[in-house]
Amino acid sequence: MRRLHTCTAKYGTPPLVSSTGGLVDTVKEGITGFHMGHMDLDELTQGDVDAVAATVVRAAAAHKSGQWEAMVHAAINQDLSWAKPAKKWEAVLEELKFGCPRAPAKKAEVATPVQEPAPKRAAATARR
Repeated sequence: MRRLHTCTAKYGTPPLVSSTGGLVDTVKEGITGFHMGHMDLDELTQGDVDAVAATVVRAAAAHKSGQWEAMVHAAINQDLSWAKPAKKWEAVLEELKFGCPRAPAKKAEVATPVQEPAPKRAAATARR
C-alpha cells in the first residue's frame, strides 16, 4: 500500500486510506489525503462501509471548496524519503548501544509527523 500512496502523492492525487501502518504517518488528514479510520478488510462491517462513504463525501467537499488544489500541492511536495526517519532511528540505536550523549539532540532534530485524528466512527468505537 505504501508504494501506491507514494505514486498518488507523486502525481498529486490525495489518497483515501485506511488508518494503518505507515499511512498514519504519511497521509495527513485534510492536508495530503483522507483517513477512513482503521478497518479489517477481512471482516468489513456496516461501520466500515459508512466510514468509506463519509470519507468520499469529505473528499468531494474538499474538491468543491477549492481545498483540493492545496492538497494536491501538499501531496506533491511532501518528502516521503527515508532520510529523516533513518536519521532518527540511527540516533535511537546509538543511544541504546553506546549511550551516546548526542543521540537525544540528534533525535530532536527530526520532527515527528503530526497527525490529526481521523474522524470518529460511532459503530467502530462500539465494536473495538
